[in-house]
Amino acid sequence: MATASMFLPGDVQTALQALLKSALPNVNVGSLGDLSTDQDGELVFDPPCARTFFAGTDYGETHDNLALAYDEASHEIDIWCAAENLSSLEAQRLDTLSLVAQILSVAAGAELVLPDESTTEPVRLRSIVGTLQGRLGAPVATVYTIKVQVPGIAQFPPQADE
Repeated sequence: MATASMFLPGDVQTALQALLKSALPNVNVGSLGDLSTDQDGELVFDPPCARTFFAGTDYGETHDNLALAYDEASHEIDIWCAAENLSSLEAQRLDTLSLVAQILSVAAGAELVLPDESTTEPVRLRSIVGTLQGRLGAPVATVYTIKVQVPGIAQFPPQADE
């Protein structure tokens, strides 16, 4: 008898990174937490890059707080995207948008493969937000964040008898 996946946030984030790495071999894919910071504590991106960040989980509504499974669980993952083009800020922004388009074509509707070889529900696109990263007097670059939602059934191991 097969057991259902644990559908844990870290597993979903790792599965999304694996999907992006296999589809975009020339892009630096990893966790946002893997990036270094400069002397001012700002993130230093390694373009072209797609860096993931676990943004949270929504378990939907449940009326049974003792349940071991919730039908409506959605992990939200942010994908921070940056490309490098030193010719101008506009060229850098356009190259980053091109990278965003590549990621969208890979992630939208993808079923992620979890460690136990089960798959998630299809990835849902939620939003794209652009921000300027940097400070006055330093190069300012556009970074786009793609928010995706990965729905599935969240299951938890039974509690051991005490």
